[in-house]
Amino acid sequence: TRSATRAVRLGFVAVEASIDLPGGFVREGAGAEVPIRRTSLDGAPRPGNGEWRLVELVQPATSLMPAEELVPMGAGGEPGDTIRTPGDAQRPRWETGWVPERALRGWAAGRELGQGRLSHDARGVATATLPKLSSGAYRIVYTTQDEFGARYETAKALVVGGTRTKLQLPLLLRAEESMVKVGGTARLLVCSGLPGQVVYLDLFRGGKV
Repeated sequence: TRSATRAVRLGFVAVEASIDLPGGFVREGAGAEVPIRRTSLDGAPRPGNGEWRLVELVQPATSLMPAEELVPMGAGGEPGDTIRTPGDAQRPRWETGWVPERALRGWAAGRELGQGRLSHDARGVATATLPKLSSGAYRIVYTTQDEFGARYETAKALVVGGTRTKLQLPLLLRAEESMVKVGGTARLLVCSGLPGQVVYLDLFRGGKV
């Protein structure tokens, strides 16, 4: 007896895209080249056209602790469509995982700082050239259409770091590059929006601190 299986992805749009940011953050005052890959739902390259926008994110007045962030409302309609109690928006105490991207997704979009059109090659790759930016948080928004006219949109947060970076996050630790050659310079971005926050940085080498 022989058997075979094959997984097939179905969606309302026949294409998708991924935004490949250059490292953990971009240095202040330096431009960046951001590759965007356009593929089918099965991951095959899809040549075509798309557009990108760069917007500045509006930061909250104060930095929230992870436990203070409200749980996003689920899909399915307006908040009044279902019965909810006051504690439903609170995050469960046993959920200890937190990533900055989740907080950045909730920040509103501000002024637009750049935009452009892209033409993806046979590998499905096109590059967005970003302008020089000051330190802060930004969002890259990419849109395209499939061969049936359906619209697809995706977005990704971009962090720009400098000597005095102010982000209303409880803590952010990013490495500019995931790997640095011997003799190179490893640049780290460490910041916190909490007043008086103490941060310890331990360096390990040869199994020793």
